[in-house]
Amino acid sequence: PGLTSSRLPPLCDGHTVRPSVILSLAGTLDAHIEDFATARASWHEGVIMMTIVTADVACMHDNFMWHLAHAKVRQRALMPQQQHAIQPRLAAFNLDATSTTACHRNTNAIDLLCVDLSMWYPWKRDDAARPISNSGYHSCAYHLSVITKPLLLLRAAQLHRGLGVALLDVDVILHDDLIAWLISHHRSSAYITTATWGGTSSSRGKFGWPATGLVVSWGNRSLPMLSQWVERVMVESMGPHRAKFIGDNEVLRDLVVQNASQSRAGLSLASRIEFMPGLLWGECGDQLSTIATHYNCVSKVSAMRRAGVWQPTDPSC
Repeated sequence: PGLTSSRLPPLCDGHTVRPSVILSLAGTLDAHIEDFATARASWHEGVIMMTIVTADVACMHDNFMWHLAHAKVRQRALMPQQQHAIQPRLAAFNLDATSTTACHRNTNAIDLLCVDLSMWYPWKRDDAARPISNSGYHSCAYHLSVITKPLLLLRAAQLHRGLGVALLDVDVILHDDLIAWLISHHRSSAYITTATWGGTSSSRGKFGWPATGLVVSWGNRSLPMLSQWVERVMVESMGPHRAKFIGDNEVLRDLVVQNASQSRAGLSLASRIEFMPGLLWGECGDQLSTIATHYNCVSKVSAMRRAGVWQPTDPSC
């Protein structure tokens, strides 16, 4: 109900996205990303945040922005001497008209760039934003959205002329200044920074496995690794075994695990990834992590409500 994709050529075979759709997305992105490419100069300095939004998660994104704004307020109150430090900016890549409209309705006190990709992205929803968790895990709509994730990050990283681009999932709650931590703790030999798979405040998780609720690209040196991620997603989502494709996170994890044999030569992918500790970035709704909590592997909105962190400001939510 509410989906208008039936008016378009078929996008899926069951839960699998048709290869022609994926190739079209990859081949036409540049014609639709002008909002970001031509943004004012300050958007191409320092480290910026980036989110990818559909109608299904527009309310969750509004909640994300509320916490981003309030994390900044808390940081200023605790450390007034840093009032003039570089402030995080958020570029919201909106994949449909509903999420674009919701982005422009934002009333949270953040520096926000609304990138309209509704004419690029083929899956449409004609109903208003609602507080639902996502488009349905392992559904065609879900697979389509996660295929775009590394593709959009790679292009944003190529266009951004500053220090880096931090891609965050919208089911993340920020408690503190993530960008300040990333800049101050960045290891110069690392190409990207990610969360740690399964990491929580009480468990270090599967150390060496990236979790893509957070992926930070660090300048041009990150581009080969991001390109490899995109290529592998394309192969696995379009190849003869595409029915087994799960998502972007599993692809990056498998790349790292399969590459581990090179570690003795110091060339492993894992050695070029900086992992954010679970004590700071908690997976699976861990509320004790100090900088951010990712509400993956839980019933997202219900868990946020129970934790008292469901605070969207958009009246339609």
